[in-house]
Amino acid sequence: MYEPGWKVLKELMMYEGKNIANTGSPREIIKSAYSVYDFIEEQIWLSMLRVRNDMACK
Repeated sequence: MYEPGWKVLKELMMYEGKNIANTGSPREIIKSAYSVYDFIEEQIWLSMLRVRNDMACK
């Protein structure tokens, strides 16, 4: 769920004309999306990112 979700956020940032979408990391994109869309639960997304990164390191 996380991977397609942050990619959708990236596309939304591109739609909004945010340059962060071109070079941004998932964390930067989530934080940018949170500043644009008030319905984004930033802490939930950042928690999913931490879990994803922890799983990738194992």
